[in-house]
Amino acid sequence: MGFSRLSVVVVGLGSIGNRHLQNLLRLGVGRVAVVRRRQSNPAFRPPSGVEVFLTLGEALAWGADAAVVCTPTALHRWASVACLESGCPVLVEKPLAHTLDDAQAILQAQARTGTPAWMAYCMRFHPAWQLAQQALDQGRLPPVQYFKIWYECDVTRWHPWEDFRQSYAVRQDLGGGVVPTLDHEIDLALWCFGPPQEVRGRAFCTWLGCPVPDTCWSDWHYRRGPQGLVWLSFARRDRTRGFEFITQHGTLHAELIHGVLRWIPAQQEAASELWWHDPQYDWNQMYLELMQAFLTAVCRGKPPAVPLQAGWEALQVCHQILEGAAGS
Repeated sequence: MGFSRLSVVVVGLGSIGNRHLQNLLRLGVGRVAVVRRRQSNPAFRPPSGVEVFLTLGEALAWGADAAVVCTPTALHRWASVACLESGCPVLVEKPLAHTLDDAQAILQAQARTGTPAWMAYCMRFHPAWQLAQQALDQGRLPPVQYFKIWYECDVTRWHPWEDFRQSYAVRQDLGGGVVPTLDHEIDLALWCFGPPQEVRGRAFCTWLGCPVPDTCWSDWHYRRGPQGLVWLSFARRDRTRGFEFITQHGTLHAELIHGVLRWIPAQQEAASELWWHDPQYDWNQMYLELMQAFLTAVCRGKPPAVPLQAGWEALQVCHQILEGAAGS
């Protein structure tokens, strides 16, 4: 499907906003605009032909058919509600909001207006996660006894153009902290196994010296079904990301940085099965597929594949983790 007749505005032109902007152009969107402040990050400059607005109101009046909200988390409520109330379909970057109250305001605006809205959980478009979720959904895996999901990275290397201490990811006023900034893995656990009955967590600061927690683990407890562990960190120099679904008959093991998804049978003499292998996987591909699905839904009036409710459920778990960590 071509998108040459669409007009799309990107609200906020930081790192993720620039990625979405470039992908919109790559997908052939006819008119593209950005909303950014006068004193904006000089690392990102809109290419020729992209409209630049200083206010969201100007961009919506320009005639946007859809919007992508890429502001710091603490500003998601303002931008998302404005788009929804103007009838402009919106793709909201994760996490949904800084607080549960802000998230509720976005959900209420969507329910009140009926304007289509998506969460930008691009990891749901990663081939390893898609294969794993489909295997669970179709009953092709033995019952999972417990799962482990992790993402450990070095936040100091995220944005080489700025001091990491200025990044939204580690600033309380902008909605930062390892939880909920790294909530992809929380959404993926919910996608595969549903909401837990209880979550126990611990969040803490390491050598980074951030004013918000940079490392967190959480235990997921279900009355029926598997138990789980989700581990997140900003403070690991050698990046690692993956998951394991452990069953009585074997383990589904993923090392996403190395591009591997493998079934490892419990019988030592049995050969493992390589489900997916792409060491050169282009991580931008999942962002492209997310954007293509969003724009296709806008054109055809289809419901969102990743609704705002997913962001709400993830944020609830994030707050349970932080509340538990504060009380531990």
